Amino acid sequence: MTATRVVTERVRYTEQYRVRVAPFTRRVRVAPFTRTYMGMETYTYTVRVRVAPFTERVRESHRVLEQVRYVSRERVAPFTKRVRVAPLTRTVRRAYRVTQPYCAVYDVEFGVGCLSWKTRTVTKYRTSTVAVYNYVTRAVFNYRDVVRYRPEWVTRYRYVTRQVYNYRSEQRTGVRETLHTEPVYNYKNVDVFNYETREREVCCRLQRRTVTETTTVRERESAVPDASCMLSGYALSSGGRCVQPAGARLADAGYACRAGWTRAAGDSRSCERTLYRAPRWVCPAAPSHTLDTSGTVPVCRLAAGVCPPARLGALASGSRTLTGTLNRQCRSERVGSAQSPHWARSWTFTLTAQATLTAAVSSTRGATLHLVDTVSGAAKSVGGRLAAGSYLIEVAAARPRTASRFTLTLTIAGTPAVVISGLADATAVPRLGATTAAVSTAFAVDPADAACTAAPTGPTVVPVNARQSASALSKAAPAGTTVAPATGRSRTVTHTVPEGTTVTVTVTCAKAAHTATARAKLTATNAPVQISGLDNAVAASWGAPSVAVTDTFEVTPHNATCAAKPAAATVAPTSGRVRTVTLRVAAGTTATVTVTCANGTQTHTATAQFTATPFGRCDATLGSFGAGTATVHGSLSPEGNCRTQHGRGVRYARRHTLTLAHPGWVTITATSTQFDTYLRILRGATRTGRAIAQHSSKIDSKLLPAGAYTIEVTTRQRHSRTNPDRTTGAYTLTVTVDHTPRTNQPAALNTAAGTNTTTAWAYQPATAELAVTASSGVTANLTARNGKATLNTAPTRTGAHTVTVAYANGPHKHTQKTAITARCPANHVPTPERTCLSPRQQHAQVQRLGATSGPNQMTLAQFVDTRTHHHADYPHLSWSSDACSWSPDNIHVDISGRVYPVKIPLITRTMSLKHACWRHDFNWQNLTLMEHTHPTVNSWTKKAKRQADARLRSDILQLCGETFSGVWARAQVAACVHVADVYFLAVKAVRWNCGSGNPLNPACVEPTTEPKPPESAE
Repeated sequence: MTATRVVTERVRYTEQYRVRVAPFTRRVRVAPFTRTYMGMETYTYTVRVRVAPFTERVRESHRVLEQVRYVSRERVAPFTKRVRVAPLTRTVRRAYRVTQPYCAVYDVEFGVGCLSWKTRTVTKYRTSTVAVYNYVTRAVFNYRDVVRYRPEWVTRYRYVTRQVYNYRSEQRTGVRETLHTEPVYNYKNVDVFNYETREREVCCRLQRRTVTETTTVRERESAVPDASCMLSGYALSSGGRCVQPAGARLADAGYACRAGWTRAAGDSRSCERTLYRAPRWVCPAAPSHTLDTSGTVPVCRLAAGVCPPARLGALASGSRTLTGTLNRQCRSERVGSAQSPHWARSWTFTLTAQATLTAAVSSTRGATLHLVDTVSGAAKSVGGRLAAGSYLIEVAAARPRTASRFTLTLTIAGTPAVVISGLADATAVPRLGATTAAVSTAFAVDPADAACTAAPTGPTVVPVNARQSASALSKAAPAGTTVAPATGRSRTVTHTVPEGTTVTVTVTCAKAAHTATARAKLTATNAPVQISGLDNAVAASWGAPSVAVTDTFEVTPHNATCAAKPAAATVAPTSGRVRTVTLRVAAGTTATVTVTCANGTQTHTATAQFTATPFGRCDATLGSFGAGTATVHGSLSPEGNCRTQHGRGVRYARRHTLTLAHPGWVTITATSTQFDTYLRILRGATRTGRAIAQHSSKIDSKLLPAGAYTIEVTTRQRHSRTNPDRTTGAYTLTVTVDHTPRTNQPAALNTAAGTNTTTAWAYQPATAELAVTASSGVTANLTARNGKATLNTAPTRTGAHTVTVAYANGPHKHTQKTAITARCPANHVPTPERTCLSPRQQHAQVQRLGATSGPNQMTLAQFVDTRTHHHADYPHLSWSSDACSWSPDNIHVDISGRVYPVKIPLITRTMSLKHACWRHDFNWQNLTLMEHTHPTVNSWTKKAKRQADARLRSDILQLCGETFSGVWARAQVAACVHVADVYFLAVKAVRWNCGSGNPLNPACVEPTTEPKPPESAE
């Protein structure tokens, strides 16, 4: 038979190895380590040095807003005055006198001139033009200069003398400490060898190859005609069979095979032989693979330059992207040739189920795709439907000897096969007392989004052991097998199985048309068994040679089977939660009873000591007590001579030894219908111990330290011949121990926040350990010693707090809580953060909100936001305000600086003064209120009033700057500043302390002349 298969074989190969020759010794460094040390090093640095200082006088300028003084004229005191009006022109002749010389005597004789001159006054006239005025009476005003102030930015200069230095850079050398790290090596002498490379043939290494061979063929052949029949009476037929007469049994016939044949196994009528044929070695269908038969085993070899394909493994549904470079390292075996190679890369992958493969390749210089079935060597089309199997895909360059980068995208579309793995049998143990168990087992499913269901199949319930009958297991297993989660590769199947049974669960996973099924057996063992309450027991024999000692115990589950050892011990009843074990014990001896309860394969064992006390034994042991109650039955009688050592006369008694591991409160009760009981507690495990408590019938809540004690039961009446009754008989003793610490810790405390409060109380036992924990907002410190506890608490916040004190008496613990209510001290106010503010802190808070003094002052915008939205955070402050009272809340100013009482649209701009007045009212109201409630703080002083008034002016000036801005706002700002001065002078005129208590009372306002404007703050 011919078949193709992949075989792994061991082949011999040639390897190179190195041989040591010509050794010599060399000193080498070994075991290096790093050493760190501090050393000095020299370094160079550059510094700037001042040289040649000189002094220069520098003028500095700065601008300040100052009140500039200017003079303006005002009309005052008008009066009446005649004034000239309507002037006119008129010609007037006026006379004037002139002295003129004249000749008094002429020279007549000679006629040459005047002999005597004289002077005379002559009146002459001249004409002139003059102005003539009319006069009227008019009102004339007087004017005076008035000094006024206005704010202006003024440039001021000052001269400062300062030293100026020249600097130069200098290189300097310094020494500093530096951390040096250097490797340190150890040295040793080693032998060094020279090596030379040699070759040798080695057997063997593993090699995988695909071969097609003709395997061994086994042929079957019937008996040949020349065979002889083995039994007489049989003859060979023409068909080569041994034939017997009619009526004979065919099984008695036999055949003999000829040489080279053997009888076929299982068929007495056939012969067979084995033929061996030589295998035919075939390489995979690839052009570049050649068969090398020169060796012992033929080997398939790749041609030169062909690289083996990379393995992608099994491809699931989805996309996968591969990138790489086509270069001369690998050539294609399907396109091109050795002389004209096409560079290529190839991969192999496997499809587990039928799917559609889509492949796309992109390359910088072009590439082609080739898809081949690796088994048959047949080419496949890229993008078609492929059956399950192994394939090879190759990316080859489109042109010979062309290198490029490529990107290959493989997309698998199809439904992969569903595979379930890892589903194994599981076993679970039911919880104590439970009749069922949830048994789970995990498994893996591929693909992860397959839908899985599970259900019981086959025989639903199978007995685990032979004790279970078929009738008891005839019921079916509970339904409700679940698989979780709904998606994912890892799943868990869970089923509720009755105890002692096995359920076969079938898991079915499906996706599309593919399904997979797996089965597992889920087994619930029998429920565990627990025995509780089996304690040591004591019984009195009262002179008899033996007595039956009994004790009760509880067993879970109720249907468990219980047995006791020794064999004389019995357990009754055979079922139920409460059982009783009984054993007859010889007087004066102790026997060990072992009780074993079983539920199927689950068992539990418990032991107890059963003791029979004779009359001569007057003491019995109750053992070491924790918290709980013990009941003992006993009897007083003359037998055994058990008498009390306390009191006068004869009183029969019995003693029971008690050991306390920790201090506790002991309550003892003795009851009897035959005599009056009397109890004593003796110190130590002896009958002669000192009595520390005694009472008839009952000793209630006696605190005893840790240690051993003896409880003595006796009678109130003495025994005598005349009074033999009421002194003997049976009794019942009940002992109750409580180790819980007790305390009178207060349940509630009232204190003030920020103060230290000390509270003391007592606790028992005194040896108990105490620990305290406190809630947030309170600090607690506890001191405990000798039964007295002192608690110091200091609440840091107001409200309710809790302090918890834990008391530990060995393993017995008790906690007690104290509720602490913290309030603010006198004259303190609470805050939303549950803290308290002192009067001085309240004063500082008002100063911060009102921006009158102190750090972190609020701006006006922050104050308005706090008053509007967050005033509830300051309930102790007054936020009421009537804005600017009788003064306008808004001012309206035009561009020339004129103030109007009402708004004129398009002419005036409006500025609200309400926010500044809110803060001024806040300062006045809260500072005066604190002055009345906390006089010692001195909140309302003259300085405080000045600061509040100045803050009003500053707030208005701030509003001026925010409202009026721009090139044309200088006149508006000046008018606004004037308004701020007016409001400031108005509130300043109010006296600091008036008797009426109302700062706005007109009686508090002093008459004043025109005040001098205050200096403006820079």
